[in-house]
Amino acid sequence: MGTITSLARRKKSREADRTRVLEAAEKLFRKHGFDDIGMRDIAEAAATNPVQLYRLGLSKAEILGELIVKLNERQIREMKKLDIGQLGITTSERVLGYLLALYRMDIRDKELRKLGAAYGWLWPKEREAQVLEQIIELVTPVANELQREGLDDVEDRCRAIWSLYYGGFRAAVIHNASAEQCLEEISGALNLIFSHPPRPA
Repeated sequence: MGTITSLARRKKSREADRTRVLEAAEKLFRKHGFDDIGMRDIAEAAATNPVQLYRLGLSKAEILGELIVKLNERQIREMKKLDIGQLGITTSERVLGYLLALYRMDIRDKELRKLGAAYGWLWPKEREAQVLEQIIELVTPVANELQREGLDDVEDRCRAIWSLYYGGFRAAVIHNASAEQCLEEISGALNLIFSHPPRPA
């Protein structure tokens, strides 16, 4: 019984250490970016040492990856509260409304999103797979709208929409554009995706 209690206590302590490191790293990344921050800086901010970070299984890239996953989880929770059916009359209006809400959230976390886009190639394959699953979950309401409209090639259309979405987000990163301006940047191309008629039965 004592051993089980000791293991549980150790696990809880390890989770608390990991949380403290992630919170410290997030503040540093948001303020200074990725390249200018080292593991020693993160360790110091988390009141620990670099060796302990590696014992926790954390590299700088993995810390960023975990922060992005947690950010995605929060965004998924918030977007689930949004009823896409109430965002407009037409499919295009509802999808545009949904993307506008996403832009507002991403702009709120612009500094971290920017780092995720720039350094995501450093993540392990398992982390990338996790992020892709989250993206699929975020895009599912859009896919459902396209299916209800009777459009074909829904998966390909969603890929195109997501690619355009991140193209629009560049306006926020580079030019400090608003969510509305990001959406305006891609609205013409999005309308082409919505305008294609379904294949004949």
